[in-house]
Amino acid sequence: MCGIYAYDGLDILPRGMIWGRKEVSMFLGPGYPVGNIISSSEWSTFHFGKVEIPAPPPEPPGSTVRRVQPPTDWLNCDAAKNFAKSLPEVTFVPFEEALEHNGEGQEVSWLNEWLTDGQLNNSDMKAKSHPIDVVYTWVNGTSPAFRKAKQSVEAGSRLMDIPDYRSDTLNRHRDWDELRYSVRSIETFLEKKETGELRIPRVLGKVSIITTQHSDGPQNVQTPLWLNMSHPEAPEIIPQEGLVSPMLAGTCATETFSSCAVEARLDRIESDNDKVMILSDDMFLSNQHSSADIYSPLYGLPFVFEYAWPHYTIDYPPAFGSLEFRFGEHPYLYFCAYLLHVRFGWEYRSYNKHTVHSLSRTIMRELRSTFPSAFELSSAQRFRGESPSIHLWFLFDWYVIERHREALIWSYLFGKLQEDESTTISLKTLHGELSEIDTSTDFSRDSLVSEKIKSAYEKADVEPNIASTFLWSSADGPVWLSAENERDLARRVDDALLHNRTFDETRKLAPCEIKPECFIFPGIKSENIPTELIFDKWRRTDRACGDCMINALLRKSGPLGFSAFLSTKPRRRSISLQSIYRYSHTFSRVDARYGMMENPEAVKSLTEEWIAQRPAEVCFNDHFFSEEPSEVQRFSEGAKGFFEKYFPNKNKWEL
Repeated sequence: MCGIYAYDGLDILPRGMIWGRKEVSMFLGPGYPVGNIISSSEWSTFHFGKVEIPAPPPEPPGSTVRRVQPPTDWLNCDAAKNFAKSLPEVTFVPFEEALEHNGEGQEVSWLNEWLTDGQLNNSDMKAKSHPIDVVYTWVNGTSPAFRKAKQSVEAGSRLMDIPDYRSDTLNRHRDWDELRYSVRSIETFLEKKETGELRIPRVLGKVSIITTQHSDGPQNVQTPLWLNMSHPEAPEIIPQEGLVSPMLAGTCATETFSSCAVEARLDRIESDNDKVMILSDDMFLSNQHSSADIYSPLYGLPFVFEYAWPHYTIDYPPAFGSLEFRFGEHPYLYFCAYLLHVRFGWEYRSYNKHTVHSLSRTIMRELRSTFPSAFELSSAQRFRGESPSIHLWFLFDWYVIERHREALIWSYLFGKLQEDESTTISLKTLHGELSEIDTSTDFSRDSLVSEKIKSAYEKADVEPNIASTFLWSSADGPVWLSAENERDLARRVDDALLHNRTFDETRKLAPCEIKPECFIFPGIKSENIPTELIFDKWRRTDRACGDCMINALLRKSGPLGFSAFLSTKPRRRSISLQSIYRYSHTFSRVDARYGMMENPEAVKSLTEEWIAQRPAEVCFNDHFFSEEPSEVQRFSEGAKGFFEKYFPNKNKWEL
């Protein structure tokens, strides 16, 4: 990091400066953890020279790229460009540091029983349940003030050279009053039971609507016309322009018409509740959900992936692509795959299904601290496709999955094997411990056996998940340890759901082999190896070693729990328990339907199917391009008819 940049009055972080607590607080804001720099600037871990590299999809087959432009080169805002360039590309946030910024935790005594044994025996210790906040991203795209502001900025965008973009932008923010009915769906299918009674304990926390300052009314922020702002619990209306980094307030980085940019700002919403359900206004709950479908205090955050799509992984800087191929999600997914590769190493990673999304505020702040440059780059994007961006849900979900894996490796190496507070480990001891465990056959784990789940929820006094079904749980380690791949698990669960059968078979760990090269560290002759070197090799550069270690210790722990990973020393055991719990998650299945509404006929056929089949969630995706008045009226009437039939009861905030 060489020199000090200045733009719009900003003093940007000089290259080479320490990335410490002072800098993190100044540039990211208070409450963000400090990470150790892995990659100091864009593409800094890669050197190409004049070598051509293959361009990732969706480039045409056989494409090559001579020079991969840093992502900030595409930004139209110099303030954001200079700021993002000055920040680290990738950092590592230590577990102790992350836990200083923890969200809603549990008593260590409760965690100790649940995570050590994998079951609850002491009925006096209950899981803490907290309300779940709901955050909507919404704009009224039919507002004259909004359209005028958007068109004035969009006129100078290179995206207007893409025919598909020009047609899509006409309807991207068109409003069919979806938000009103989506809020009704939250009240009907989450806050209340099927009987109409409120769920106890209270499920719904604060509701917030992130929108824009471009308003036709006297307010300085768009507000739904149907919303009763005098209601004591009325949703909070938050202007998206106020959620940028403190260093960029008042600059060109505040203006955006991209939902990806707004999502990259979600960590800046303040609340007492850590867990959040995020929806766009075209997303609806359409059948009963419990709070455990959004976040389970036993099993963690639920992640839902789309296995019909390809995996995303890449181990070199991704090309943003020629103009006609930038419009869409693929470039963002490959950008995130690259960031995850730098941070965690190479792995196959699936695409997220279009559902409601679950989020932890504190983990998202950690995510920004881990990828600070990419977050600022994304937050400053004016239009989707105009510049590179993170895909928040792909990045967040896989970050949590990988951090749970790291927490298991850390717990064994730094906790179980270092109870004497030393900083090295004997390779002879390490090899001996692991080689005693038979990993040559499948091994059954009982974490997701239905009777075990039912018993755990009853003893924890928590309502179980209703809308979702578990494929895999982090209670059995990373999903790729499974004897079946995710696609096969998903197909069997879907088949069980289709035929109204319970899928409650034990999950099996596949055989593995801890190879001799796992214990080879070039250049080091001593038998005692710095623990940090083993940790880095097994978590990132030679992932198969770390995976087989986890596999072996899960077997040693038995059919439930993590007993073989945990130190007997209280402090290290506490760090392990809290870290493993913080990143707990499930791979889940939800009957979520995505409806691409291209014309009035599509509205009629798809919504009739939804009404008949009652899926858990639906997305009413506006893909209607016509501006012919009679067609617009038919489309509007079809949408309104569906909304009123499916969500007839006014929510408590409606006028």
